[in-house]
Amino acid sequence: MPTQTTVPSPSVPPVLLAATPTGTAGDMSIALDFNTAMAAAGGTIIITDGAVQTVIDRATGEPTLRVVGATDTHTVSASSLVIEGSHVKLDVAGLLPGHTYSVVMGADALQSSGHVAFGGVRSTSQLTFRTPDAPDTQGPTLVSVDTDGGVLKAGGSIAVTLKFSEAVASLPADALAAPHAAITNLTTSDGGITWHATLTAPKDATTAAGNVLSLDMTKVLDAAGNHGSGTSNLASYAVDTQAPTATVALDHVLLGGGVDAVATIKFSEAVTGLTPAALSAGHATVSNLHTTDGGTTWVATLSGSAATSAGGNVLA
Repeated sequence: MPTQTTVPSPSVPPVLLAATPTGTAGDMSIALDFNTAMAAAGGTIIITDGAVQTVIDRATGEPTLRVVGATDTHTVSASSLVIEGSHVKLDVAGLLPGHTYSVVMGADALQSSGHVAFGGVRSTSQLTFRTPDAPDTQGPTLVSVDTDGGVLKAGGSIAVTLKFSEAVASLPADALAAPHAAITNLTTSDGGITWHATLTAPKDATTAAGNVLSLDMTKVLDAAGNHGSGTSNLASYAVDTQAPTATVALDHVLLGGGVDAVATIKFSEAVTGLTPAALSAGHATVSNLHTTDGGTTWVATLSGSAATSAGGNVLA
């Protein structure tokens, strides 16, 4: 609704009805609406983030405004104002983004078209505004990456955790490249800053060493639509889809009479979780199963049954 303009008494000072800032910090306009037609009177308007004191000008003996404690102050001449009837537009450039300012002016800055001086704005709390924050033009960056392993076995998986510099609104699965593997379960746990993915080996995957998980940052977008840049190598991993093989050696093959055999099982790669139940020994008992080198070589004791005599048994 347009501001209503009334015709005040010729001797009554104009009244400021509203002040509306628009634009960006770099190019701000402040619309001042009065209750009567206005004109410039020749003074200045101050836009500042500091405090204002009224002091006596030693040269003229007249009161004037002095800014103290400011970090950013701009002065605009009243002659540069755009005045249309009761509407006064103040333009100021180069303000700080996301910053609070006050507009102050002395009685000599504006007057009514009937030459009655506006009383001015002498308090920094009377006319304040905050500039908009600076627009987000920076794309997200990758802060850290963690994995819970470096070998991807058949039927197994590797958990990957990515952390970005800001919330990521879009992280498609095809932004990640995983040779000889697949990316699944790509989700965020905190609104876009931390993302989790699972690396798995497809059924037709082949054993391959020296693979590198990478991220195409140009496909990573923040909430403002800014893309990241470049490609980041996240982690190295190997794909091992072949089951281990084993050879078995016995220190002797005849059990009985209190004589046990020591079985040495050597695997093609380190294995874990081997238990006596995994070994089949006809007419014998497997005990004391342990590894001697972290999983590649295992040793067990075979004890024959005292009540049974049998040939052709196989340890498997």
